[in-house]
Amino acid sequence: MLAVLLMNLPALAVLAAFVRCWHGFAPPMQQTYAVVGPNPAVLGPNLAVPTLILALVGVFGLFFAGFFVLPRRRDVARLNPPLKFVLCGAVAGLLIGLAPRSTYDFAAGRRSGLWNIVLKLPTYFGRAPLIVGLSTLGGAIAVLALGALPRRQRSIFIMTLAAFVLAMTTSANAWQRYYEPLLLMLFPLIVIEHPQSPRAGKIAWAGPILLAILGLAVTVLTMQSS
Repeated sequence: MLAVLLMNLPALAVLAAFVRCWHGFAPPMQQTYAVVGPNPAVLGPNLAVPTLILALVGVFGLFFAGFFVLPRRRDVARLNPPLKFVLCGAVAGLLIGLAPRSTYDFAAGRRSGLWNIVLKLPTYFGRAPLIVGLSTLGGAIAVLALGALPRRQRSIFIMTLAAFVLAMTTSANAWQRYYEPLLLMLFPLIVIEHPQSPRAGKIAWAGPILLAILGLAVTVLTMQSS
């Protein structure tokens, strides 16, 4: 731990220099709130960020879930982690999903990505069923994906996600494109470390392949529209 702290001192020194120069954690031109314009505010916090990240865990996790739940041979006869822990993860995801407002709100930084779908769907009491449902699913998938990992690997992934969520929450903008890259890297890494994935069978690969095809389609359509 001491070695890790020492290795991070140069990065912390650079961060401290920027904070001193800017008198804050963002350039001065982006420290005052502006809904539109070339320099919108980036200072948060935005409490919808953890909910959106967990909802995206639910979305992307579905494509990798086969590696965690499909092994049903005699040597993996029971779900690992147990179902009760998965249900606890779902309940935690539900609470996280219900905590902040999750309606589309351009000024509050809740726009683009899943928020554009929320805009076209009904909401109740300032909560979007789509976001709440995906957050619940994300909590369950997070327990499935991380619960069976060896302790060291599990700790690394949990600390990575926790630090990422805390850092992103300080931003005023809950934008999906900020979070997708890390999640798309973490899930394959979790699969590599997961003890059940070697026994998942070929059908589990259908999920990542489908996700890659969808990602390619979105890229092509976006490039054509621009």
